[in-house]
Amino acid sequence: MIKRLQNFVEKYSLFLLILILLIGIYSRVRLVLDKTFPFTYDIGRDLLAVGGMVHHFTIPLIGPTTGLSGLFYGPWWYYSLVPAFIVGGGNPQIINLFMALTGIVVIIIGYFVGVKINGKGFGLILASLLSFSPSLIAASTQIWNPNVAPMYLIFIFLVLLTMINSEKAQRSTFRIRYLVLLGLLAGLNIDSEVVYGLILSFALSIFLGIFVLKKKIINYLYFLFGIIIILSPRIFFEFRHDFIMTRSIINSNLHGNSLGIFSNIPAQFVKSLMAIIQLWELTIGMHSLVIAVILGLGSIGIVVFYFKSLSCAHKLLIKYSLIAVATYLIVLAFFGGDIWGHYLVGVPVIYIFIFATACWLLWKNSRLLPFGVLILVFVLISQFDPYAVYSYYAKPIPYGDASLYRNQEEIVDYVYHEAKGRKFNEIVYTPPVHDYTYQYLFLWHGEKKYHYQPTLSHEPLFFVILEPDPGYEGRLRDWLESRKDDGKVIKETHFTSGIIVQTRLH
Repeated sequence: MIKRLQNFVEKYSLFLLILILLIGIYSRVRLVLDKTFPFTYDIGRDLLAVGGMVHHFTIPLIGPTTGLSGLFYGPWWYYSLVPAFIVGGGNPQIINLFMALTGIVVIIIGYFVGVKINGKGFGLILASLLSFSPSLIAASTQIWNPNVAPMYLIFIFLVLLTMINSEKAQRSTFRIRYLVLLGLLAGLNIDSEVVYGLILSFALSIFLGIFVLKKKIINYLYFLFGIIIILSPRIFFEFRHDFIMTRSIINSNLHGNSLGIFSNIPAQFVKSLMAIIQLWELTIGMHSLVIAVILGLGSIGIVVFYFKSLSCAHKLLIKYSLIAVATYLIVLAFFGGDIWGHYLVGVPVIYIFIFATACWLLWKNSRLLPFGVLILVFVLISQFDPYAVYSYYAKPIPYGDASLYRNQEEIVDYVYHEAKGRKFNEIVYTPPVHDYTYQYLFLWHGEKKYHYQPTLSHEPLFFVILEPDPGYEGRLRDWLESRKDDGKVIKETHFTSGIIVQTRLH
């Protein structure tokens, strides 16, 4: 019976992979198709920047702001959005399909990594967990630079595996190519999320030094060269602008606004540990921290117990995974401040590789195979809840809040409907302060559908768009009070999303 089950998986691996991909595609594109994906101010900011690149042929040397004062990301995120922007004509739905595609690439590459390590069985286990994981699905449904990190990380796994297995990689010429490629991928991870990427690159350096490069320290230069290529636009920017970012960071630290390293290591270590554990629960998707911790400890125990039975390549990738998790845990313990989710954005790929290894070790053991299948099925069903899928189609799609794309598009359509072709001005109250989303929607959606945009000159017709500000209602009241004499309110419309639009006449 057990042998027949294993043979069935081998025989119908292509069919099973297609099924896994279809589920992964569905999970990632459904929010795009019904326009319920987040459309926040930083997305509007990025699309305005990419629109400037496409329409005005500008090539920026820096990208979005980071959470660190005075430091900017590189421009590679903007560069990567250009093809999707051109293909979709600036349509945020098409651009968000690009994000879904990065998640689908993670599944496909994960399958081939698994096959190269231990055959189709392991490839399917790894692909299914990558496909179903709630944290990876969430990362594939929002246009945000950290969310491409899982794709870069799975490519690091592929390059490391090829480097370990390939006979050509043992030659110095080929090894140099792989090290430069790893540097490029590490640099792209830094450019997707600076804290996450720096820690990942540090962990990768430790792994390469101990298990791959060993005493050949000179080879680190090739790895570093790849990172420098990705950082080069920012380096050029610094030279052109008198090292403005460098000086800003130095001044920030000198004035006591540093990250507070060594501030309270024991308390911060607890926060770091909790962040690691909570991300594991979200990755496995058990909706129970206790069950998730049991599965996590059990997975590590199985991997350690059967470690000697793994192939050489598999052992090395497990070592890399454990080094990476330990590095995040330790480094974040010295990081004074809140530990945001995007600091760990690619770590679910590492978690899933460890968990898939534990499931596969049970799979290949005839006595433990039923137990392994039961755990895997239990986890996958908890992630891809059939009842939730039924409810999604059987019930009306919930409106959600003001941050969803379709709710903001509804507001823009309403404004144009009320304007009836007349020229108008608009102003937006939004908690993030910057109204980049509406700037972009009036620029793209307004021009495309209605063939004109709000004017910059003073017009009799004036619309005031008010987004809710939960917990800070006083700010909205004060804002409205300061504009009480700015035209006469002739109509006020409340939307299910919580957004209010006032039609005013000057």
